[in-house]
Amino acid sequence: KRATGTLDRFGKSAGVLKAGFAGLFAGVGVAGLAAFAKNGIDAADALKDMSDRLGVSVKDLASFKLAAEQSGTELEGVGKGIARLTRSIGEAEGGNAKLGEALKALGISARDPKEAFFQLADATEKIQDPAKRAALLSQVLGKSYQDLIPLLSQGSVELRKSAQGSETFAQAMERLAPDADLLNDNLAKLKENAAGFAATLLGPVAKAMNETIEGFKR
Repeated sequence: KRATGTLDRFGKSAGVLKAGFAGLFAGVGVAGLAAFAKNGIDAADALKDMSDRLGVSVKDLASFKLAAEQSGTELEGVGKGIARLTRSIGEAEGGNAKLGEALKALGISARDPKEAFFQLADATEKIQDPAKRAALLSQVLGKSYQDLIPLLSQGSVELRKSAQGSETFAQAMERLAPDADLLNDNLAKLKENAAGFAATLLGPVAKAMNETIEGFKR
């Protein structure tokens, strides 16, 4: 009976330990999931902010994320390049003959920003003369064209493959971005309000502590 009782107690203890470890791992799992979710929300929010700054859609930016990373190019730089190319196309249509000639020499005829960027990639890949390539790219992209050469030199075929492979991600980011932006804005407001409330509560405490300290000095 004594042995049976000991085994029973051991079994109960083992069950408690098992439940404790299960709870611990579950807690870690929830924390990890929460961190993963917050990282995703922050990434979508950052894309939304970048989109607002540059005037390039979240989906287009997200579709180039993988290609940018693999070529060592900053996604912000890609967004600026697309925005500058779009502006150059608009100025050419508005009568800027010099830009019109540069775009024609590069074979850029598309008005859609993403398609125009693909055409620019083809031109960058095909033009063998570095001086000619630099002259044309600098006209339509400005001084930052050098940062985009590693990406553009892949040509449109590779960029399209990468963009197609990122299509699901790009669509998800496009859907998530507005809500992520709003959520982070609301969290920032809550944090600011909480800090203000804490400051209100701590004011009298700080005053009382100062009075106490001054009392000891006398």
